[in-house]
Amino acid sequence: MKFTYQYRTGDNVLHDGMVNAADRDDAYAILKSRGIRPSRLVEAPGLFNKLIGKGKRWFVIVALAALSAALALRSKTGPVVIEGAPGNLSQRHQIYGDPAIIDEMSADGFSGVFTNKGERYLAAYAMPGSSTAPAVSFRSPDELTACLTNKIVFHETDPREVAELKAIVNGIKEELREYMSDGEGTAAMFMRRLEERQEEERLIYRRVQNELEAVNDPALWEERNRSLREMGIRTIPRPRRPAK
Repeated sequence: MKFTYQYRTGDNVLHDGMVNAADRDDAYAILKSRGIRPSRLVEAPGLFNKLIGKGKRWFVIVALAALSAALALRSKTGPVVIEGAPGNLSQRHQIYGDPAIIDEMSADGFSGVFTNKGERYLAAYAMPGSSTAPAVSFRSPDELTACLTNKIVFHETDPREVAELKAIVNGIKEELREYMSDGEGTAAMFMRRLEERQEEERLIYRRVQNELEAVNDPALWEERNRSLREMGIRTIPRPRRPAK
């Protein structure tokens, strides 16, 4: 049986997902083992859930791709090939959802999502401020350039977290194309730019983290987290009030 669920992360952002389980109690047990305590858990509504039950963002991916005419269906149940980055989801952002899926993507160097070496490299820079090290090393920046000819394929069965990662990497590939379009930017320069940008984002996160640890002010926490969220950087859990 399929169950949809909702839960909130430490920064009070609502997320949803789907889990396969024998019954509702089993679904609770599976989610608990993943560190998720759902605020809502219901049986999925059949076929309708296949299309949008994996998260509203996955639905948006398909809708935007269809509207942009960059979508090609190979068969009714086959993969969906998207030529270009699908709308705003191609912008770098934090991927929230099932921690087990997100951790697994990173732990295996994104090889479970991308077979292309260049795309696995770019995936390490998908989420702003992430400390994930590139899972592959290049003998030559030409190997990064080579990934531009590869099409990222979205499957109907992709979990929402996987679909989001694919969309972000697609967006970084478009960024690389534009960077090299005038003939002056090179893949090697782009690789340095990725690392410099990621380090700048890490520094921003650490500065905000240190500030919030020094000042226990809920209003400041909300303001700073709003700024981090706008930059796509992960937010910081609300500081604990000192015991009286």
